[in-house]
Amino acid sequence: MSKWAINVGNGYFSGFEEMKATYVMNDVPGSLDEMVTYLDKELAEITRDCIGGEVVEAPE
Repeated sequence: MSKWAINVGNGYFSGFEEMKATYVMNDVPGSLDEMVTYLDKELAEITRDCIGGEVVEAPE
């Protein structure tokens, strides 16, 4: 089963802090552990519609 993530520029969506969306850089060792992954692509697309970016298969 595929997992999905939201790619934004050189990073991935990692959640919300208060009223701000947060991101992790994809080239920092260990940072992908903080990336939000979705089992449902439609839910990822709903979040993407709010924050921008592109829904992609989550990197391993």
